[in-house]
Amino acid sequence: MRFARMTRYFFDLHNRTGATTDEEGRELSNLDDAREAAVRDIRSLLSAEVHDGTLDMKGHMTVRKDGGGDVLYVAFTEALHVRAPGD
Repeated sequence: MRFARMTRYFFDLHNRTGATTDEEGRELSNLDDAREAAVRDIRSLLSAEVHDGTLDMKGHMTVRKDGGGDVLYVAFTEALHVRAPGD
């Protein structure tokens, strides 16, 4: 039986407070799983902001592969669709 090789991805946050580098990372099967994880993380962060009465959509998350450079850029606007009154 063969097991799929897992890759460690790091999720670095860039928002109004600056940059936060992920030092631990997470092992995931592929780049699609890494994108899904980034979107979930962004949504979690934004939901906390909304709870505090604010929503700043200017940030993004970069995803790095273990031993390599950035492999994904996920803008906050890609993770959340905001509907304004009248939309």
